[in-house]
Amino acid sequence: MTLKPLGMSRFTLLLATYFVLVINIPLTARLATILQHTEGLSLGMVLSLPLFFGSVFYLLFSVWTFRYLAKPFAVFILLASSLVSYAMYYYGTVFDMDMIRNLVETNPGEVHAYLNRNLALWWLLTGVVPAGLLIAMPLRSRSPVREVVQKLVTMSMALLVIVGIAALYYKDYASLGRNNHELNKLIIPTHYLYSAGKFVSRTYLAPPRPHQAMGEDATIEDAHPAREKRLLVLVLGETARARNFELNGYPRPTNQFTRDLGLVSFRHVSSCGTATAVSVPCLFSRLDRTDYDPGVAKTQDNLLDVIQHAGVAVRWLENDGGCKGVCARVPTRAFEPSPGVPFCEGEYCRDEVLLDGLKAQLAALGDEDALVVLHLAGSHGPTYNQRYPDAFRRFTPDCPRSDIQNCSDLQIVNSYDNTLYYDDYVMSRVIALLGEQTQWQTGLLYVSDHGESLGENGLYLHGMPYALAPQEQTHIPMLLWMSPEFAASPGYDARCVARSAEQDTLSHDNVFDAVLGLMQVETSLYRPQQDMLRPFGCQGFWRMTLSTWRPTKALQPTRAERPRRRVQHPSIVAMSIALPTLVERLLRPLWLFLFAGLLLTTISRAGLVLWQIDRFDGTAGVLKVFGFGLRIDLVMLCYWMIPALLMLLILPLRVRAMCAAVWLALGFTLLAFMEAVTPGFIAQYDLRPNRLFVEYLQYPQEVFGMLLGGFLLETLCGLAVLVLAPWLSLRALTRAAPASAVASTWWLRVLVLVLLLPLLVLGARGTLRHRPINPGFTAFSSDALLNDLTLNSLYSVAYAVRAMRNEVDASRLYPPLPDAVVFAEVRRAMGLPDAQFLSSEYPTWHLQTPSATAPRLHNLVIVLEESLGAQYVGTLGGDNLTPAFDALAAQGWLLEELYATGTRSVRGIEAVVTGFVPTPARSVVKLPRSQQGFLTLASLLRERGYDTSFIYGGEGHFDNMASFFLGNGFERVVDRRHYANPEFMGSWGVSDGDLLRKGHEEFSRLHATGEPFFSLVFSSSNHTPYDYPLNAITPVEQPPNTKRNAIRYADHALGEFFALARASDYWDDTLFLVVADHDDRVFGRQLVPVEHFRIPGLLIGKDIPVQRDARVLSQLDLPPTLLSLLGIAAEHPMVGRDITQLPPAYEGRAIMQYGDNQAYWRGDQVVVLQPDKAPQTFRFQREGFTFGQPIANTALEREALAHALWGSLAYRRGLYPPTVERSR
Repeated sequence: MTLKPLGMSRFTLLLATYFVLVINIPLTARLATILQHTEGLSLGMVLSLPLFFGSVFYLLFSVWTFRYLAKPFAVFILLASSLVSYAMYYYGTVFDMDMIRNLVETNPGEVHAYLNRNLALWWLLTGVVPAGLLIAMPLRSRSPVREVVQKLVTMSMALLVIVGIAALYYKDYASLGRNNHELNKLIIPTHYLYSAGKFVSRTYLAPPRPHQAMGEDATIEDAHPAREKRLLVLVLGETARARNFELNGYPRPTNQFTRDLGLVSFRHVSSCGTATAVSVPCLFSRLDRTDYDPGVAKTQDNLLDVIQHAGVAVRWLENDGGCKGVCARVPTRAFEPSPGVPFCEGEYCRDEVLLDGLKAQLAALGDEDALVVLHLAGSHGPTYNQRYPDAFRRFTPDCPRSDIQNCSDLQIVNSYDNTLYYDDYVMSRVIALLGEQTQWQTGLLYVSDHGESLGENGLYLHGMPYALAPQEQTHIPMLLWMSPEFAASPGYDARCVARSAEQDTLSHDNVFDAVLGLMQVETSLYRPQQDMLRPFGCQGFWRMTLSTWRPTKALQPTRAERPRRRVQHPSIVAMSIALPTLVERLLRPLWLFLFAGLLLTTISRAGLVLWQIDRFDGTAGVLKVFGFGLRIDLVMLCYWMIPALLMLLILPLRVRAMCAAVWLALGFTLLAFMEAVTPGFIAQYDLRPNRLFVEYLQYPQEVFGMLLGGFLLETLCGLAVLVLAPWLSLRALTRAAPASAVASTWWLRVLVLVLLLPLLVLGARGTLRHRPINPGFTAFSSDALLNDLTLNSLYSVAYAVRAMRNEVDASRLYPPLPDAVVFAEVRRAMGLPDAQFLSSEYPTWHLQTPSATAPRLHNLVIVLEESLGAQYVGTLGGDNLTPAFDALAAQGWLLEELYATGTRSVRGIEAVVTGFVPTPARSVVKLPRSQQGFLTLASLLRERGYDTSFIYGGEGHFDNMASFFLGNGFERVVDRRHYANPEFMGSWGVSDGDLLRKGHEEFSRLHATGEPFFSLVFSSSNHTPYDYPLNAITPVEQPPNTKRNAIRYADHALGEFFALARASDYWDDTLFLVVADHDDRVFGRQLVPVEHFRIPGLLIGKDIPVQRDARVLSQLDLPPTLLSLLGIAAEHPMVGRDITQLPPAYEGRAIMQYGDNQAYWRGDQVVVLQPDKAPQTFRFQREGFTFGQPIANTALEREALAHALWGSLAYRRGLYPPTVERSR
């Protein structure tokens, strides 16, 4: 078959596409991780990423894909990039210049260690085969002129795509790049080619430097012939990291052979690099890490040369493939694997081979001072198993292969620890040999070249760029041993050095001076302040003085040498007359923006105040709203004006006015849009737009459906503002302040900048206090909405976004408490004896004993009703909209006084499924650290053989539910994809009728298998815009799509489900919980409107007692109660109470989170916590849900504060796992 010739443009496009989709898999994986945990990036930006990178690659490849160069270029780039892609994907290797140097200078044995079957297969499939296909592909030839013209056209089109994407999503791309600097280093092939070119340029193409002799003044301090000579063995470790050294607190015996030999371990030491080719030359160089240049270091004398200048015998014994040029001028013996050499087999010699070499060197040395360097093969991977003999396989199972990605992390760590265990044995033998020497005072200094990653954060091996490298690759061990004679030198303070080793922060930079001191070498290169064995307060034993060290001063030009300029000054009188006019013209856009912004926000605030005037107690509150509102408006406007000021003063004259005008028009548009949508948001949530406004934008399909169905008028108003506001504001700004108005001399712009910028910064802070103004500063009322009226909506959303980016921690909002007090108060409130708490590490981990000893109920079904407050439930004294639920309530255990923990579905899921206390942060359903290893009912029941599932009618990914559930014990997520022919499909998915029928089918199927099951069924019909099948019920009001009608339909569907369940086989052994996630709307005049946290809750099933429970209970109490009714004895960290074992006179407790405010209700008192304020306790009247006057109750406030802090503390420290190892 003859292949059709391919044009050069298509060839280049094919190559660019392959690089985006296949070769850059490591970049894609990293981007996926980043995007998953980054808030606020638009969907369009995410979808544009492949197009953006494809256009960039097309642009770059086009430069090389000419007629005779295209195929050789493509083959080379494919073969090389395939290998790079493998290393980056499996080991996390980043190919910067230091890694290129390490590759070039490494020994062949290390290279062979990386070769394995997986690498060969990867290279074959992603490199060799595609390269072969490209070679076989015929290319269409054109005349050189046509080819160049076509390239220019297509390259221009690619450039246009890049510019277009940048124009649309500049902020998102800038944010992504700014917050993730490592991304540019992951792009293949650009970064490794750039690094290779940089290495070649600096190493082979740079002009040769003359060799610089250093330290030629070096002498032995006390060179008297009768002086006892010194022998120092410097052991240079390979790839050892401090974290895995027993001497540094590691629990494994990796230093079993040396731990009793009196070594000093320096605990806080950093390497100079993350690869041998960088670290070793840097360690021996006089250059510090911050100014290290390999080209300079290579042409200077190093530490070994300086010591040799002093008359010390220097020897280097090499077992790691090369000294990287450090030992070029000293006698060196390298050990190479060859037949008959002890401890050598295959391509490696084990480190014991150095012992015989050391013995031979010591025997050959005369009566002279000596420094011997032992360069270990150490712990270099990935073939860790080849670094130690079988007799030293102390930790098993280990990883006996080079493709370590196919071993478990435990196997990798075991192999690595075995290498340390073996080298510790070698070091003990060296120390024993030194102890036998009588002609020298002997000492040993051990230091590793760099560390190693063993799977932490998905990284393996080493070689990451230093700025990005994790601590595991840079935190290294350093050990010191001295013979008694060496340590007895006059003035040596062992205790002081040991204290310094424990506390001081050191690095490779300290080794140069420490070795000079140990060998008593005097030289002008010596820096006593960097000698780690001469710490501040300790007198070193080498009696050096500071007189030999002098810092150099940069030469400054004298006054006579400075160039002079003649400056012509304008007339002072003329300048003083024109100055006000010039300044006004320059700053006119800012004045217009400020005036228009204040006018807009004040009018909007006045309208909102008139709308909510009944909630004010008098004129004092109204005045506070306008007074604080003016301050907050100035804060927001000053923030926005700072960039505009810089544009007016710094940008070139041609673009200055237009850039500032566009920026200010954008600010005015956002301000106007947010104020336009505020009334609708307040009507729904009784608060200004906040973090909910931002979070819902992540789900455009559901949100747009809701807006068009239930908020059509508000949506149209918002769109009108988005169209008119930018046009009007931009037109006003350009007319009132044309480009000529902002022309000014440089000195005037500098003057305005110096005078006005501090004022704008002060205005943006809003106060002269230590902390800037914030919503807590302007709060004055017990009504949360009135406090919100002091803000403007753009500020409210911006503040929420800022809080989301630095995820809210309760300890930053509420007063502090010591951790021990938090733990003690939370445990005390659980009402359990100390004997039931099982862990000292996890404060609330306890054993729950069930009240049901021989339960007949084995299955559990939770029906979580969307947005159903007690105010709509007839049997709870509300509107008569729930006849089906009311009928069920007469057949089960009705929880009359049950209170939700929050105002959102994910908060209800958090409480009902995990029993986790509410916090000011987002629900744990959405937080990154709780996506795995977080306790849920599903994780507890799955361990006991339960089938676990989540059944939902909408998209499972909404609010991150699917990710959270699947990561924490749920085996399956059934969502809208699994409904073949639903009766009705609305904005939020299928109807509740379809949902519950699907649930019935699942339960019948699971019951037939004989295994117990747990299922969470989450409804959605009772949610704006209130979609439901209209023919299913008789509406209670018109028009049909209203809240009350939707509630009636949801109740109807619930009744139908329980009719099916009662007639089914699974009814007799299933426990049902019907509970709401939260009320429909939470609003009121209190700091926390408690009445709108009241929700229905019903436990029903065969043999469940029929009763109406009037005790005050929380959603947090439901999970322990369910376990108890199922007869399950379980260990867990949940702090809720088992209501089956509470006394009838239980005073009750509920915890409610309302924005940043939290209420803790116990008995007849409620403690309210607000940001940056002391807790307040109020007498609480349950009958009218009213707060009395504040009272003092320190004990209850401490208990409330402990629970408010506990959630953030438990999340941050991982104190809520599904299982723990028990300890007391």
